[in-house]
Amino acid sequence: MHLEVDKADLHHIRAVNHSAQPLDAGEARIRVDTFGLSANNITYAVYGETMRYWECFPAPNEDGVSWGRVPVWGFGDVVESDAPDLAVGRRVYGYFPLADELIVQPGRSDEQGFSDVSPTREAVPSVYSRYGYVESDRIYRREREPQHMLLWPLFVTSFVVDDFLGDHDLYGAGTAVVSSASSKTAIGSAFLLAERPGIEVIGLTSSSNLEFVRSLSCYDTVLTYEEIAALPEVGTCYLDVAGRRDITHAVHSHLGDHLLYSMVIGDTHWDNAAAGDGDLPGPRPEFLFAPVQIAKRRTDWGRDGFETNVAAAWDRFVPWTDGWLTLRSATGPVEVEAVFRSLLDGRVNPRIGDICTLSKTPGVDRGPVALRTPVQSSTPVQSRSQTTPSAKRRMDGACGAHSTGKPWSMRSSRSTTKEISGRARTGLPSGPGSLRGRCSATSTTPTIWPERPSPASRPGRCPSCSLASRLTPRSMTASVLWSSNASGCSTASVRLPT
Repeated sequence: MHLEVDKADLHHIRAVNHSAQPLDAGEARIRVDTFGLSANNITYAVYGETMRYWECFPAPNEDGVSWGRVPVWGFGDVVESDAPDLAVGRRVYGYFPLADELIVQPGRSDEQGFSDVSPTREAVPSVYSRYGYVESDRIYRREREPQHMLLWPLFVTSFVVDDFLGDHDLYGAGTAVVSSASSKTAIGSAFLLAERPGIEVIGLTSSSNLEFVRSLSCYDTVLTYEEIAALPEVGTCYLDVAGRRDITHAVHSHLGDHLLYSMVIGDTHWDNAAAGDGDLPGPRPEFLFAPVQIAKRRTDWGRDGFETNVAAAWDRFVPWTDGWLTLRSATGPVEVEAVFRSLLDGRVNPRIGDICTLSKTPGVDRGPVALRTPVQSSTPVQSRSQTTPSAKRRMDGACGAHSTGKPWSMRSSRSTTKEISGRARTGLPSGPGSLRGRCSATSTTPTIWPERPSPASRPGRCPSCSLASRLTPRSMTASVLWSSNASGCSTASVRLPT
């Protein structure tokens, strides 16, 4: 099963069942399990010809239509292999087409993964051809797979945006203005920029998303696109995530010589008319191609150094997203196409993250990280209440093995409030049946899941860090699973009832 789009008209979409191809010598078949869909994938389609993304997963030209297979990031399982270094059953993370399977030609293998050396992959940087083994991935957590496939590729871009600007001392600017401030790439960039001392981060967004963006803690100021004239006339870097030329022209015109650098990151408003074209005041916008900066940093820091720095930033970012991100599932070609169309048309709730699959039919169990919210619904998958301090004043919490000595506090109408330092300990929630969970080796924002108790529920503790929780049998309201992470500290994750 493939979902293919007309390269000349992205709204022209078809679902195609292709017969399974036999493997050639040295090839392997990966069943594409789940993947994330966001505005990032629309950018891949829009720039498919320019950046040669279409060449990764070529589709046939039929009936005068040049079809393309949009790339996505997700998880897959090796189900058949004629490759000597790739065993059946291995789970990998990487770059896939909108499809239920992919045939790869593994090469350049090591203990962390392999590269697909198929001729079609020569068109793009090597990062798009790399497949990582989940057991060797330092950021992988089974219970965090949805956030991994949805946010990780975007967050790497966000990390590169922040790192590139930091590498150039923000070109002397003290203010960063970010368009499409509700998009996940923009949020990740703002989160990291907000951690830099002395930098003011201003978000630009539509009036419909104004309330949401202001609810985040990563922007110092949020303005609508109609309020660009209110931007302070000080040394500024502009981060164009929206791709709206009229907005870019308005920002350049207003700031003039105060605009010290203009970066093009994405194209969330990909079909916006070219209003505002013409002479553009200020610096010429420069397109950020993340693989170039990644290659530079791997040279500067070494491969392990780069991955360590990105992982540390990721560990700070992901728990914070629990306060605003709701995960939603889409299963099968009809639901996945509906998500893709909504992204194309800009009908996106910024609080929603779509996790998709074409390899399963509705109702099939997906395991501990199953998402049961249908694509038509905006009901949160998990009800959460938590403290969300400002990104610039974020409090760190840690398990006993990695104590920071800084206070860790949490509040909820159904729990006690307690500050701790050193070894992470809490009492059981005061609200009956509440679930308190998740310990991280570096930092975390504690989370509370209100649930109705069952007679068989019982209190439990993480065996490593003694974080209190409540274990509930699978057949009752929820199932709490202890799973070991890379640091040896156990983590509570919640699965909603089926």
